[in-house]
Amino acid sequence: MSKFKFNAVIVGLFLLLGGCSSGMQSNNGSSSDVGTAWGGDVHSSVQSVSVERADREPAEMVIINYSTQYPSGYDKVYSIRISDLEYAVRDANFNSIPITRRYNASMGQWQYSIPARSGMNYQLYIRNYSHDTNYEIVATVDGLDVLNGKAGSLNHHGYIVNAGDSLAIKGFRKDKHTEAAFQFRRRS
Repeated sequence: MSKFKFNAVIVGLFLLLGGCSSGMQSNNGSSSDVGTAWGGDVHSSVQSVSVERADREPAEMVIINYSTQYPSGYDKVYSIRISDLEYAVRDANFNSIPITRRYNASMGQWQYSIPARSGMNYQLYIRNYSHDTNYEIVATVDGLDVLNGKAGSLNHHGYIVNAGDSLAIKGFRKDKHTEAAFQFRRRS
């Protein structure tokens, strides 16, 4: 197991949440009737690194909701770029899933939503455009930390995406070589 030292790691937080916030809901219903399940095994190798966070607070936070009742009439984008980091959600074949965005003036921020279809596998994609800064990505799906499957927290460790690199999180981490694919499934 290799150990690397990063001195100036900035924390990013990437959340994928079921259901839509009230401002993004369609008129047909109030929340998503699908959730994320632990799908089949996918190969994904990682190595441990030693890091020291530059700050305990996240440099940025991205929240993307999902729903089978997908809103229409808003802007559609295929990624979200904030500062050095770009965030996207991709299907199992690495095709970008369209993200609907709507500016919520009362909250002073963008709200994002993707369509969810039962049986669909997806992955979180992060691209680091910085030339000299490595970022730690603490990601949760439906409130669960993608590295340990427990309730998400900024106190947990995250993935490191090096300057100029990208990261695809295909599922919940099972071990150093395997993830359980993120898969939308109907709620019981």
